[in-house]
Amino acid sequence: MSSPTLALLRKDRPWLLGFLAVGGGLSTLVFLAHGFSDVFVVAEHRFAEDFELLLAPLSILLGLCSTLIDDLQSTRDFLRHRPLTSARLFWTRNIAALVVIAAWMAIGAASTWLHESAFGLGGACADSSRFGALAAMAAGLALNHALVSFAFALPARWWHRTWLAVLLVFSRYAAQSLLGPEDPPALTCALLLALGTLAFLLAAARCESTGHDPDRPTPGRALVGSVGLTLVAASLFGAMAANGWQELALRGLQRVRPCVGRIGPGELGFLTAPDEYGLCAVLDPEGSPTDRRIPFDSANRAAPRF
Repeated sequence: MSSPTLALLRKDRPWLLGFLAVGGGLSTLVFLAHGFSDVFVVAEHRFAEDFELLLAPLSILLGLCSTLIDDLQSTRDFLRHRPLTSARLFWTRNIAALVVIAAWMAIGAASTWLHESAFGLGGACADSSRFGALAAMAAGLALNHALVSFAFALPARWWHRTWLAVLLVFSRYAAQSLLGPEDPPALTCALLLALGTLAFLLAAARCESTGHDPDRPTPGRALVGSVGLTLVAASLFGAMAANGWQELALRGLQRVRPCVGRIGPGELGFLTAPDEYGLCAVLDPEGSPTDRRIPFDSANRAAPRF
C-alpha cells in the first residue's frame, strides 16, 4: 500500500475507528440480547429487525461522513494538491468504510459464538445457512452506505442531494418491505445487494471524478432523475399503504369470524378472537358468544372458518 493511501487512512482514522467502536458495540448488544439460537440456529425475524433498527442509521451516517468529511473539515482543496487522484481518494475511503461495516457483523457474530462456546453447547447446533442470512444483512448495510454516497456525490445543490438520499433509502426499504415474503435464498440476496452496492459506488465515483461547480445550475439529467425517483417512491408508498389497509381489513375480519379450537380435553368448538385480556369467548351452536372464556393459545386454534 502506497504512502499517500496510508496517509489518507491515518487522516481518516479517528472517525473510522469511532464508527467501528459504536457499530461493534451496538452489534454485540443485539447479538447477545437475542442469543445464539436466534442468530445461528433458527430464523428469528425479530433479530434482523432489531439489528437493522440500530445499525441501519449508523450505516447511513457512515455514508454521509465518508462523502462530506472533507467539506466538514475544510480539507478538500488541501487534498487536491496532494499526490492523490480523485479515484484513489474515493475508493480508499469507501473501501475502508465497507470494511468497518463488515467488522460490525464479524464482531457481533464472534461475541455470540464465544459466549456460546464458554457457557453453552459450543456452537454444535449452528445452521450453516444462517451465515448467508448474516451476509445478506451486512450487504444491506453496505447498500445503505452506497446509496447515500451516490446521492451526495451528484452534481446538484445540497437540498437536492439530501432529497435524493432520502428517496433512495426510502425506496430501498419500501421495496424490501413489499418483497419480503418473496425473498430469494439468503446467499442470492447477499449477492444482489453486493452488486447493487458496487453499482452505486461506481456511479458515485464517476460523479466525484467529474466534479461540480456550485455556481452552475443543476444538470437537467439530475432533475429528470429526481422526478422519476420521486414517482417511484410515491408508488412504493401507495403500495405499502394498500398492504397496510388490507392487513387491517383481514384482522378486522378475523375478529368477527370465529375459529375452531380446543375448548376442553378432546372437545372442539368455535372461539372468538382474544380480547385485550387474552381470553376467547366460546360460541354456542348458533354462533352467539357465551359467558365461557378460555385463555388464548395459538396452539389451540385450528383453521379459520371463512
